[in-house]
Amino acid sequence: MTISAPDVQTGLPVTITWTSTGAPIIAQTLDISDVAYGMQLPPDQRSYTYIPAKSGTPHVRINASSGCDYVYAETKFHVQQCPIDTRDMTLSATEIDGGGSVTASVLLDKNEEVRWNIQGGRLDASSGGDAYITATAVGTMTIEASITKNGQCEAKVSRSVSVVCQEDPTIGLFFDTGAISAGGVVNAWANLSDGQTAHWEIENGSPASADGASVSVTGGTSGLVKIHLIVTKPTGCTVERTAYIFIYPY
Repeated sequence: MTISAPDVQTGLPVTITWTSTGAPIIAQTLDISDVAYGMQLPPDQRSYTYIPAKSGTPHVRINASSGCDYVYAETKFHVQQCPIDTRDMTLSATEIDGGGSVTASVLLDKNEEVRWNIQGGRLDASSGGDAYITATAVGTMTIEASITKNGQCEAKVSRSVSVVCQEDPTIGLFFDTGAISAGGVVNAWANLSDGQTAHWEIENGSPASADGASVSVTGGTSGLVKIHLIVTKPTGCTVERTAYIFIYPY
């Protein structure tokens, strides 16, 4: 039985391979120092890939059994520290509204490239070391930059952005009149953006509730018509607006 593994840099995958020319293997385990011991593998598996997290000289051993016989093979390989310096990531904001945007930036040196991984958000565009990202859910958005140099080394840096429901002054409730006669009609509408929905709740008028960007309300006989608007964004954030329409008592 033989086993081999190439030298590698931290942050890059290494594949350990082994061969067996004796009796068929019915059970085998793999040991990697500083990682795991006694990893049980399928009998027909002949390779294992993982990403070393630190530099050093891992010791690798494959232990195999064919029923009556026990064989093993072992080797060592070198893991060199990735030569990319530790990087920082700058953010245009650390707290944004649900559906809001943020710019993330890392400084790139010559022959370096960056790949972005976003959780809780959407990568809209990237240029050089800058990424333009939109939040898609309320909570914590994680932005990770994987930097490679000459396609052979990888270093990662990540930052988090808090995504909350903030007041949105761009959403308004509009109506065509501030006063109606008894049984009169007032038309109300909201200025919605893509993906936003509106729900209306009416007091002293009909309908009592409605959905959609606009609503026509028939007032009662006297007093005030209360029109309450609830706008829901794709992230789940809501914005509420209220208007009162006076009813002439005649």
